[in-house]
Amino acid sequence: MTRLLLSFAGAGISMSAVILALLLFFRLSGRKYSARCAYIVWAAVILRLCVPFRLLPSLVQIPVPEIIQTEDSTPEATAPEDTYIPSALPSTGRIDLPADTTDYPAGTASGVTPRPDTASPVITDTTPETDAKQDDGWTISSLDAVSGLIITARFLVAAVCLAAQLVGCAANTRRVAKVSVPAPDTTRALYEKLAARLGVGNPPPLYIDREVRSPMLCGFVKPRVVLPELDLPDNSLVGILAHELIHYRRRDLRMKLAGVFASSLYWYNPLVRIASRRMSDAMELACDEELLRGMDRETRGSYGRVLLDILKTCRPSSNELSTHFNPRKNSVKERFVNIMDDSKKKRGMGVISLALVLCLTAGIISCTAVRGADSDGTTDTDTDNETTGTTSPDDVTTAPDDTAAPELTTEQKLAALLTTEVSEIRKQYGELKLEYSEHGPGQPVYSIEGLPGVYLVYHGWDMDTPLTDYQLASEVMVSGDSDLSVYGLKSGDMIEDYSGALVWNEAGTDFINGLCTLTGIKDFHKLTVVMKPQDEKDLPPDVDDSSEYDAWFAEWSKAYMKSPEGTILQIRIEKAYQNDYPESDGTEQIVTTLDGVREMADTGRISENAYNFLYNMLSGKSAVADYNDFDVPSFTLTVTDTRNDLYFTFDFTVKDSSLDTLPDGEYHWKMVDGADCFRADEDTDNSFADVEEVKMLKAFLSGSFIWNTPTYGEGVTYPGMNNFLTNYYGDGSLTLDEYTRLAKEKFGCTDINALGIEGLIFDNNGVKYVEAGGIGGGWNGKVMYVNKDGDHTLVGMRFFADCNSIVKSHLVEYRFGNGRTWLGYRIVERSEYEPYGLHFVPDEKTEQTAVTLSGIKSAHENGMFSDSAYEFLTNFLGDSDIPGYDSIKVSSFSLTFSDTAKYDPYMKLEVDVTASGVDAVTVGKHVYTLNDDPVLGAVLEYDYDYPDEYADSEEVKELRAFFAASRIWDTPFYGKGKKYPGAAAFICDYYGGGKTQDYAGPGGDLVRYGYEPGAVSADDMKKYAKELFGCDDLTEFCSDISYADGVYTRGKSGGVWSTGEVFAVWGEGDEMMVTMRFYHDVNRIVKSHMVTYAFKDGKWMGYEMIEKSDYEPWGLGFEADA
Repeated sequence: MTRLLLSFAGAGISMSAVILALLLFFRLSGRKYSARCAYIVWAAVILRLCVPFRLLPSLVQIPVPEIIQTEDSTPEATAPEDTYIPSALPSTGRIDLPADTTDYPAGTASGVTPRPDTASPVITDTTPETDAKQDDGWTISSLDAVSGLIITARFLVAAVCLAAQLVGCAANTRRVAKVSVPAPDTTRALYEKLAARLGVGNPPPLYIDREVRSPMLCGFVKPRVVLPELDLPDNSLVGILAHELIHYRRRDLRMKLAGVFASSLYWYNPLVRIASRRMSDAMELACDEELLRGMDRETRGSYGRVLLDILKTCRPSSNELSTHFNPRKNSVKERFVNIMDDSKKKRGMGVISLALVLCLTAGIISCTAVRGADSDGTTDTDTDNETTGTTSPDDVTTAPDDTAAPELTTEQKLAALLTTEVSEIRKQYGELKLEYSEHGPGQPVYSIEGLPGVYLVYHGWDMDTPLTDYQLASEVMVSGDSDLSVYGLKSGDMIEDYSGALVWNEAGTDFINGLCTLTGIKDFHKLTVVMKPQDEKDLPPDVDDSSEYDAWFAEWSKAYMKSPEGTILQIRIEKAYQNDYPESDGTEQIVTTLDGVREMADTGRISENAYNFLYNMLSGKSAVADYNDFDVPSFTLTVTDTRNDLYFTFDFTVKDSSLDTLPDGEYHWKMVDGADCFRADEDTDNSFADVEEVKMLKAFLSGSFIWNTPTYGEGVTYPGMNNFLTNYYGDGSLTLDEYTRLAKEKFGCTDINALGIEGLIFDNNGVKYVEAGGIGGGWNGKVMYVNKDGDHTLVGMRFFADCNSIVKSHLVEYRFGNGRTWLGYRIVERSEYEPYGLHFVPDEKTEQTAVTLSGIKSAHENGMFSDSAYEFLTNFLGDSDIPGYDSIKVSSFSLTFSDTAKYDPYMKLEVDVTASGVDAVTVGKHVYTLNDDPVLGAVLEYDYDYPDEYADSEEVKELRAFFAASRIWDTPFYGKGKKYPGAAAFICDYYGGGKTQDYAGPGGDLVRYGYEPGAVSADDMKKYAKELFGCDDLTEFCSDISYADGVYTRGKSGGVWSTGEVFAVWGEGDEMMVTMRFYHDVNRIVKSHMVTYAFKDGKWMGYEMIEKSDYEPWGLGFEADA
C-alpha cells in the first residue's frame, strides 16, 4: 500500500509540474498557436490525470532508508554477530530485505517483490514473534495500514465528488427533457441542413428551453442540443447551431467527462481544476476556430456579437457535462479576441508531441525504496489512448448580422415589409413566388421563401407582369401555415379566446365563402382578421328587401364586434390612413401629455404626419438631433378632428434651447394637418422682397424642386432653367423664339436641342411654344442677406430641413451677374440635412470621367477635387504600400465627377475589384459614391452597415465624449497617474454641457467633432476627478484647461475623429468592458488598434491593447501620463 501511495504521489506531483510548465508556455507564447493545438495539449493532460499511476517504469529512484531493531533492544544494545545493522546508507542507494517466504501472488498484499538474482544481507531477528519496527516506532505493516487508509479516503472523496457531478448532470438532463420542447420546423430544417454539411449523419435532437441561458450540447447517454429562446434570424442562428454540431461530431462530451473525472480524482489539487477549465475553454475556442476557418472579419464580427449578446445573460453553470458557455470575464475576453483574430496560427505539432512525451513519462522519478520495493517488479498498466479525430468541416457561411439596430418585434418586422422594396426583401428573406391572385388578375399574392406562411399582396399589379425591384406591397398576409403571433392573434386560434388590447372598429362579411372579418387600427397600421364562423346565426337571412338586409347587417356587425367567434384563418396588415379610423364625435379635445397625443393619432383625430411632428417636438428622442436640443416642459394641444377641420392649435413652452430657430419662450401655433404638418400662422419671409434677384431665385426654387442653380455658359441640360423661364417670364409657357433668347441671355445656353425639351414643345396657330415640365413644389428658406460684389449681386439663402423652420439646412450663396445672369452658387455652411422639398441635380456638362490614374491626376491638378480625395483615389485604385490598401487590387475603374467644391461634392466610382483583404470592400464590380467632404476628407459611402447596437451604453457614451474632448485614445488608470491626460477636458464636456457635432460617415457610422466646450465648477471638478479617476491633486490634472472665477473650462475645441467600431460591451458584476476597433482612415480600410477599456463601478480602470497596429487611430493620438 505504501508503494502504491508513493506511486500515486509521484504521478500527481509530476503532472502538477507539467501543468505549471504548460501554463507558463501558453502565457509566454500569446496567440501564436492554434486553439486546436491548445485543446489537444490540455486534453492529453486530462487523460493522463485520469490514470493516477506511472505509465512507464521508474528511471530515477529516490531511496528511503530503513533502520530495523528488535522490540526490546535499545540503541545501546549490542547486536548479535550475524545481525547486520547499517549505520549509514549503503553505497548502492538501496536496502534489500530478504524475500518473503509467504506464498503471495506477484505484486499483491505483501508489497515486496523477490529478487532471486540479488544476494540479500541476512538480518537475524532476536524476537521472531514480533513484527520488525522502524526506528521511529512504526511497524512496516502499520505503514501499509496508514497508506491504505489514505488511499481509501482519497478515492472515497473522489467517488463522492464524481457522483455529485453525475447526479447533477442526470438531474439537469431530466429537467431539460421535462420542460424543453422540440424546436420549430424551420429551425429544425436549418439544423438538419447544417448537420449534413458538417458530415454529422445522425445529429442529436434539437430542443428549445426557455429556462436555459446558453446554447449547449448535453446528455451523455442521450445527447441533445438545447437552445434558449433566441429571437435571431437564420443567418445569425447558423453559427450557434454549427458550433454545437461541431462539439457533437468531435465527441467533446467525452472529454468533458474526463475533465470531471480528473478533477474529482485530484479533488485536493487546484492545478488539476485549472487544467480542466483550460481544456474546456480551449475546446470552445477550437470549435469557433473550426467554424470560422476562412471567414472574413465581417462574418467573424457578426458571429462574435451574437455570442456576446448570449453571454450577457449567462450565469456559471453547475453542469460540467455540457457545452454551456463560460460567462467568466477572462474567458469571454479570450473567446471574442480569438474570434476576431484571423491571423495564421502555428499548428503546434512540436508542442503537441512534447506534451504527449511529458504526460507519458510523468512519474519516472519516484520513491520506491520502501521495504525493498523497486521498479523492476512493477507491472506496467497498458492504457488504451483514445485518439480524438478532427476533420475539417465544409465551409459554413455565417452572414452578417443585420439586426444590429434595436431588436424589432414581430409586428414591426411584418409592417416593415410594406415599406421594403422587392429587391431588399429578396436579399433578406429569399425569393418571392407567385401563388395566386385575389379578386381577379389585379391582386397577385406572393409567398416569401424565408418567411413561411407570410404573403405579400400587390393591389392593382398585373399578375402576368413580374414584380419590379422597387415595388412596394399593399398588404402583408399571415396565413394558417405560419406560427407567428400578431398582437396575440394567431392563425388556427379561436377569435373568441382573444384577450388582447385590440379594439375592433368594423366587422365585415364574405358570406359567399362563409367568412367574417374584423378590422382594427394599431401603430398606424390597419389589421384585418379573417375568420371562419362556427355558428349559422352569423350567416345572413334569405331576404329580397335590401333595407331589411341592411338592418340585419347593422345589428349583426355590432353583435359580432362585441362577441366575435370563429377560427382565425388570416391576419392582414396594411398602412392605415386617417380615414380608416372610425369617425369621432366631433367634440373638442384638450391634450397635455404625449400619451394623449398618441391617443389622438390612434383614434384618427390627427394624422400620422401630425403625430410624427409632435413626437419630434415633445419626446426628446427624435432621430433628428436638433429636435433634442430643447425641452418642452408643458404643452396644450387643442383638436377636434382634422379629417373635418384641417386645423389644430399647439401651445407650448420651450426651455433650455440651444437653437436660435426656437429660443426659450411661450409659443402659440395654429397648425395645418395636411400632406405635411405645418404652421398656418407663420409669417411669410419678406426679407429683401423687392430685390429682383430674390424674386428670381424664389421662382426658380418653387418651380424646379432644385436648390443648385446653373452657372452661366457651363452646362448642357441646365437643370431647373426650363421651369424658371416658362413660369417667371411667361404664364407657364413661352414662344420658342423667346425661350431661346432668354436661355442664352440669362444662362448662356446656346444649344436648346440638348435640353431634352422636345416633348414640351407644342404648336399653336403656327407658332411654336415651350411649356413648363412640372408644377414645382413647396420648400422652406429665408433670405439672410443681399450684398454687392462689384457688378455682381450675392443672395444668401438659409434653407431649413423641415417645413416649420426649426432644423437648419445649408446656407447657400447665389451669384447674379450684370443683366441678372445666373452665375452659380457656393455653399457657405453645409448641413447634414438636405433642404426641405428640394433636391440636388447636377448638370451634365459639369461631369467629367476618368478611367486612368493619369486622368485622375490631371483632374486634381485642375482643381476638380481635394487633396484628400486624390490621395484616397491613388491609394485605392493604384499600387499602395499602406496595409489595407495594399490588399485591394482593381482591374478597371471609371470615376465620374464635377468640380466638388463648386458644384457637386459627390463622385461616382465604378470599380472592378479582383482582390481585397478589407471587410468593407469586397471582390466584384461595385458602384460607390465618394463624398469629397470639406471636413472629413474623402468619404467612400459603401454599403457596409457597421452596427451601433451599443450606442445607449453609458460607458460607450463616456468613451466617445472622452475622445471628442481629448483627441487621444489612451484613457487614464484609476489612481495611477499624475496628469491623467484628457480627463479634465472630458469632465468639462460630459458633465458641463459641452456639445458635439455629428457627421454621417461610412456605413452610417458617426464621426464627431467637439465644437462647443463645457464648463464645471471647481467643486464638481474635484468631485469627478476623485470619483472617476482617483485623482486628489488638480494641479497637473487641470493643466490643459482654463480656470477663472471658480469655473473650469476646456481650453481647446476638440477635434475630428472616427468613432471606430464598438465591437462589444460586456462585463461581470460591477465591471464593464468596452472593446473598440479603431481605423487609421475614415473609410475603415486601414486598421488601427483594437483596445479594451475597463470600468468598475463607474471608475475608469484604464485600457488593454488587444491588437496593436503600426497606424494610429484616425483623428486621435497617444499622450502618456507624466
